[in-house]
Amino acid sequence: MEETRHRFHEGLTELEQKTLDGFEQVIEQLDRALESVGSRDVELAATVVAEDDRINRRYREIHEDALSLLARQAPVAGDLRVVAALLDIAR
Repeated sequence: MEETRHRFHEGLTELEQKTLDGFEQVIEQLDRALESVGSRDVELAATVVAEDDRINRRYREIHEDALSLLARQAPVAGDLRVVAALLDIAR
């Protein structure tokens, strides 16, 4: 049972890191979006729009990983709150 809990917490840590890494993508996109507006760069704006799919994929990965983690384990209330928070943050 203890190994199962350990694997759960490893998965939770990986999910947290994936969520934090997603912030980097969002920050990059925001910087590009602001730059494109400031410089009126239509090509850069188009790149920003095209790259939005990458962020959407990241969200779907986080969502699927969270659901998978919950399905494989029986997390306690504190762990459920963390997973719920990560899903909300990723959205």
